[in-house]
Order: sequence, then C-alpha cells, then structure tokens
Amino acid sequence: MKNTAKFQLSHSKTLTSTPTPIVNIAGGGEYPLSAFNQFKHFLALSLLITFSFNAFSVDNSQQPNKEEFNKEAYLDLSKPYKQKNPQSATKKDNQATILLKEVADSARTALGSTNSGNTDQLGNKVTTSIKNQAINKTEGLVNDKANTFLNTFGAGRSEVSIGGISAKKLTYSLRTIQPLSELNANSKQLTFIQAGIASGNGNNSRRTTINLGVGHRLLVEDDMAIAGINFFTDYESKSKHKRLSLGLEYQRANFSANVNRYHVFSDKKLVNGLQKQERAMSGYDVKLSGQAPYLPWAKIKGTYYYWDAKLGPDIKGNILGVDIELTPSVSFEFGQENNNTMDAKSYGKLTVKLPLGNKQKFTNFSIASKAFKDSHKMDLGALAWVERSNKIMIERNGKVGNTISFKGLTYALIVSPYTKRVWLDRNIGATAVATADEAAVAEAATVSQKMPSYGDYVEFSSNDSICPAGFSVPTEGEFAAETTRFPQRGTNVATVLLSFLKLPAAGVSSDNITPIDSVNSLSVWTKSIDDTDDKKGRYFFVKGNDMHYLSTSKTHRQSVRCIKERTKILFKGQTYGLVTSPFTNRVWLDRNLGATQVATAKNDHAAYGHYYQWGRNDDGHEGRTKTGTSSTLATDITDAGTNLFITSTNDWASVDVNGALRMAAWKDGGANDICPAGFSVPTEAVLGDEIAKSGISGSNGAATRAFTSFLKIPTSGFRHNTGGAVNLNRTFSHFWVRSATTGKSRVMDINPNNARFIDSNRASGFSVRCVLE
Repeated sequence: MKNTAKFQLSHSKTLTSTPTPIVNIAGGGEYPLSAFNQFKHFLALSLLITFSFNAFSVDNSQQPNKEEFNKEAYLDLSKPYKQKNPQSATKKDNQATILLKEVADSARTALGSTNSGNTDQLGNKVTTSIKNQAINKTEGLVNDKANTFLNTFGAGRSEVSIGGISAKKLTYSLRTIQPLSELNANSKQLTFIQAGIASGNGNNSRRTTINLGVGHRLLVEDDMAIAGINFFTDYESKSKHKRLSLGLEYQRANFSANVNRYHVFSDKKLVNGLQKQERAMSGYDVKLSGQAPYLPWAKIKGTYYYWDAKLGPDIKGNILGVDIELTPSVSFEFGQENNNTMDAKSYGKLTVKLPLGNKQKFTNFSIASKAFKDSHKMDLGALAWVERSNKIMIERNGKVGNTISFKGLTYALIVSPYTKRVWLDRNIGATAVATADEAAVAEAATVSQKMPSYGDYVEFSSNDSICPAGFSVPTEGEFAAETTRFPQRGTNVATVLLSFLKLPAAGVSSDNITPIDSVNSLSVWTKSIDDTDDKKGRYFFVKGNDMHYLSTSKTHRQSVRCIKERTKILFKGQTYGLVTSPFTNRVWLDRNLGATQVATAKNDHAAYGHYYQWGRNDDGHEGRTKTGTSSTLATDITDAGTNLFITSTNDWASVDVNGALRMAAWKDGGANDICPAGFSVPTEAVLGDEIAKSGISGSNGAATRAFTSFLKIPTSGFRHNTGGAVNLNRTFSHFWVRSATTGKSRVMDINPNNARFIDSNRASGFSVRCVLE
C-alpha cells in the first residue's frame, strides 16, 4: 500500500487543559518488508541523519576553542545533547536549517533508543515523513490558522486536517464537538453536538461526506466512568446517500467501548453518469480500546464490523492494532485489518503532537509492577470524540467497486440478468476473465496449454471450502437456472463464452497443469450428486453443438465457478434454505413448511413437515405429532377458538363458504399468513406451472420424479379430516394451494402414477410448500 502523509492539527478549550496540536504522519503498508527494502530504507535514513549531524554542528573551523562533535553523546536520546563550551554568540537559523532540524528531530525521536529490528520496521514510515516534510510544513501552517479560527466560536474542541497537495488530490476533514448543556467542574452530565465534513477520493471519484450528531453523557460509578448515547446522520453529497446511526459508549481511565448501528435510508443511485448503480450498506461496528497489561505505554485497539451487502457476501471483519507512546508527543500505531472479502492487510501510523517542545524524553519501555494504571475520576470536559465510522460504506453492481479477495486473487462480482444471482466473474484459480482473443490463441496452439481463464481443475467437492466465504459451488438447479437460456441443441463453446458467465472451454485435466480436450469442450462441476450413484457428481458439459448435465466420477478434475449463497431464513424455529427453479426462476423454500431438513429419501419423515387445514393459520393445530381433536367448527377464520385439529366431513369453519376470505388470508401478509415474509402459499396456476415444466407430471413415476426434482418433494402423506389420524402412506403426497371452488379447495395430488389437481374437503391436513411472491 502506498504511504501517504497528512498533517492533522487540533486545538481545544476545556475547563482543565488545552490539548496541543497534533500532526498525523500516517501511512499503511504490507508487512513484513523484503530484506532489500529494509536495508534500503535504513541506508537512506542513516545518510540523512549523518547529514543532519553536519547541519546541527555549525562549521567552526575558523573559530577558536572549537569543540569536537561528540556523536555518542548526541545519540544518547535519554537526555538532550549539550556542548561543554557553547559559543556566546548565537546564529539565527535560516529556513533550510530549521527544516533540517525538524527532519532530524523527527527521525531521532522515532528511532530513539530502539534496537535495530525496530529501526527497520519504522524506517519505511520515517522515510516517507521526511520525503513529505516540505509539503507538510505548508499544510501545517494552513491547519494552524484554520484551527485558530475554528476555536473562536466556542468552548468545545475542533480539528481540521488538509493533505494530498503533493499528489494533486486535495483531501481535508474538519470536525468539532461542542457542549450544548452547561459544563463546569461539578457537571454530572453533558449534552453535546459533534459535526464533521470530509472530502477525498473514493470509489473512483471525489466524495464529500457530512456528519452531524447529538449525544448525551453521564458520569456513573462514582464518577469513575462515563456512559453515553448518541444519534448521527451522515450524508454524501455526490451520491446523496443518507444514513442514520445509534451509538452507545462507555469510558474509563484505562478502557473505552463504542457500539454503533448504522441504517441506510437512501435508494440505489446512479453515480458519475455511469450505468452502474451503487448502494449504501447498513451495518454495525464494535470498537474497544484499553491499556495493554503491564505496559502503560501501549494501548490495544480492536474493531469488529459488519456491513450488509446485497450484490456480494456480507462483509464481516476486524481491525486489531497496538498504539505505542514513543514520547509524550509521538506515538506509533500498527496493526492488521482482515475481512471475508479481502486478504489480511497491515497498516502503520506515526502520530506526532506539535509543537514538540524542548523536553522530549523518550518513553522508558519498562514493564510495570501493576497490570493497569490506577483508575481516576473521569472528566466530562475532556470532550472525547465519539468513535464511529464516519464514511458511508457502498457497493456497486457490475465490476466496479465490488470485488472479493480469496487465496491471493481478486475476483469481480457479476449479477445474472436472468436470476439476479451473484457469481464470481471467472473460474476459481483463474487469473483473467475469458475472452474471444484468448480462445483464438488457445485454438491456434499446436499443443494444449493452460490459459489464464481456465483456473484450477479440482476434484468434486460438495462442501463450500473451495469458494470464498459466502459463496458456494452451485447446485445443478442453480446452474441450470442460468444455462437453460441456452438451447440444448445448437449451444457450443463459442456461445457459452459470449454469455454473462464467460465460461471458457477449459476441458478437463488429470494433474491441474495440462488441459485435456480444451478448446473443444467445457466441464464445470455442480455440487449435486448423482441420484443413483453417490460416487458420482453432476457437472455442466458442452461439446460440439450439444449441452448436457452429466454424471462422472468424483475423482475427475474439472473447473468450478462459485455463486453467492442465498441468505437462509429463520422462521418459527426452523432454518430454511432457498432454491431457484431452473425452469421458471421462481424461488421456493427448500423443504415443506415445518420440516426440519431437506428430504434425503422419498419417505424421509424429518422432511414431511406440518399438516395444515386449508386457509387456517399456524395456531398449533398443524403439528404432525399433535394429539387431540375438536369437533366444534370455527365461527371466525382468524381465530378457530382452539389449537386442536378440527374434525369435519367437509370444512373446519362454518363461515366463508366460497373460500374467498381464506384465499386472501393465506397470501403474503394476509390475516392467516403461514409463510415467511415475502412468501406465500402458491396458487394453482403457480404450482401447476412448476410441476408441468419440471417434468413431474405425467404417467408412471410421478412421486419418484417429484423427489429427484430440485424441490425434493417427499411422500409426506396427510391427516384425515374425520378422525384426525395421520396417514403416513409412503407412496403419495398432497400439497395445498390457495385456490378454491365453492365448498371445496384445490390440492396437488402426487402419486406413483400421476401428479394432478383435485378438489378436496377443507378439513383435511395437507403439506404446504411456500413460494416467493
């Protein structure tokens, strides 16, 4: 990561003290450095310090009583260097000498009494600060004037930073915290506002973000701690993204904690005239900071964050760092950030308070006799900043702004124009997206060679460890939902390459090095297993002008393309997955409502689920093992007056004869809605279309085809309407739809011979499979 330099000065007016201005010479980088780079930075730094020796010792060769320069004493940073016979006459430094003194003083302060290992580690940061000293001096003057101006407006604390002049990409931030309530030595509570504005380059354009918040703090625990709550609103001017946050904070002398919840309330935006939408992300973070045990000069800092993504995996990560006080004015923070969408990244930051003053004693890096410094009463007048994420996190569709790092490679995320599912833009292990030019090169080659887009050839894997977190190998149904747009006859490797997936004709391989039958064919694993032989896996195959889904030994090596996992649904104590129909693109629950698992066999009892009476809500009557019945008909469709199964020759209710009320009540959001939010009991038209297009209907073997389909329908039986007994007949199943005829309702009857709709009495207990509305 490229190092940057930034001056950040602050000034405050409080009842107790005035904090000194702060300069923040910050940079992030990858650690560890190579041995060559370590030596290079150390050598450059050594030369500069040597040059500073000559700058500090005025050339007195023409003067009498010249004292020889004592470098050993000069390098002893535990006390300032003094000449034994200082000259009576002083010489005013020019601007160049002042600059050199500041440079050398920064270098000496940072290096201090550190050992050679620490010198190597800090060399990169110090070299960068030296390189940018001149430009930072200019920025510092601007910041100093700005802070003086800011603090004429109140007794609070303000801060401004300006940087990026050297890179011709000006960045700045300004923030202030001001008390709203009376603040004095006896104050036990404080209401305040905190406001900020920051501008910088991000997401390929300049972004300006405004933050405005109000907070309230109380002294608690006999004034030994501060507890607070805050509300903020954030606004990004270019995209007009808006966000609210609620935060809680807790502070003690040796520890602080902040918890923030962010909620976006702006829609997707088109930014910079690009036909690419971007979306702000909601989420939360937890920030902790405290003294390192027995090390009073070190502070441990940790942040956990979560951002709710829609186009890629949800972002979950942490930042762990250590802030070391080198002198009263200088500290160095280093650490590492890691999340599920990128490889771990190290950072480092050198912070200096200005002016340095004349007494800069280096920290005594000793181990204390006590684990922590003594606690003391807290001061509301310190006006500590609310620790939160002031930048609005965004994601974009297409390839700009949405990437994921995995095993040393960075993949873009692409969205299917058919199913809206999110895929990696290339095969696992591939270093480039497939192109027609690459295909031509491969075809012209005299021998098979592995092209950049081919990626890794791997054996079958039904688990998801081969894909990044939040992604998995697709099922046959998920893959087919995209590829059924291709005609089964006439599809070839060229047309597949032109699809949004850009699948290359990588063939197969026995060693993950040499392709076999590349150029002419492609083979991509799914994670589905052959129905008749569990030693074989299913894969997508294209060769010539044919496209098929076939089975082959799990030991064969083929390509893999990963798809983003759907978010599972927790509903009524059960966790449901989602499956997409490869025939209609409808999204269904992966099992019957109330089932504890997806069917592993036609007669898998754990997959049967509940038995519902038609149009009735989930009041407890539906449990398959529920005992007891009632013969009293309900007079209200939303309140049956009992949680027992109501027995009847026809209907469980004496009202709503034509069924119109219960048809509406079983819709998503209806009075008797029994499905998860966004889902509902299907209509006859919807379920009938799915059954027909999936090939379940038809004579002979319908029940078997229902189980082997993507819906994995078990032979779940039913519950009798008259006696309430459960019939676990292992050859058929019935599914309610929310369609009705006068006095009767419609049900899908799947048996060994056929799958068809029939009329049924409404008191019977049948299965339900929910579909996304």
